[in-house]
Amino acid sequence: TFPDRQIKLCAPTGKASRRMNEVISLPAQTIHKTLNYLPFSPDSIMDIECDLLIIDEVSMVDIDLFHKILSHIKPQTSIVLIGDYNQIPSVGPGLILRDLIDSGKIPTTILTKVFRQSNGSSITSVAYDVLNNTPQNIKDRESNSDFIFYNTSSTIQTTRIIEKYIEKM
Repeated sequence: TFPDRQIKLCAPTGKASRRMNEVISLPAQTIHKTLNYLPFSPDSIMDIECDLLIIDEVSMVDIDLFHKILSHIKPQTSIVLIGDYNQIPSVGPGLILRDLIDSGKIPTTILTKVFRQSNGSSITSVAYDVLNNTPQNIKDRESNSDFIFYNTSSTIQTTRIIEKYIEKM
C-alpha cells in the first residue's frame, strides 16, 4: 500500500466500476464521473487529481475518452490499464488497449489463466478456438449447458434460432 499516495479507480461503465469496488474494497467510479465529463458540456471536465489512476475494461474505451483522460492528469501520474483486448471493443473509434499493447512501448503483463468461468466450462476453450481461427474444433465439441453449436446455412435460419431462445427466456 501507499498511504501517502492518492489512488483512483475507474472504468467505462457503472457495472465495471461497481465490480472493481466489490473486489478491491476501494471506491471506484465511471471514467465520466472521474472526469466530471458530460458529453454535451465539454467545459465541465475537471482534472483527475491522483498519483495512480487504475482503469479497468480499457478495451471499451474509445480514442476520444482516452485523450480526455490523458489530457486531464498530471505528467507524474502513473496509470495502470486493465483489460482484455480480445473482448468487446469500444463503441467509438479506436482500439486503444490493442494498439498500446501492439506498440511494444508500454510494459505489459498478459494473464493466461481464466478466472471467470468454472472448471469444465467449454466457453473458455470455444473462445480460444475462435481466437485461433480453428472453427472445426467448435463443430466437433459436444454441446453442454454453457455452450451449444448450431451450424446454420443462412442468416434467416440463424435469426430464427436466436428468436426461439429469446422467446424461451
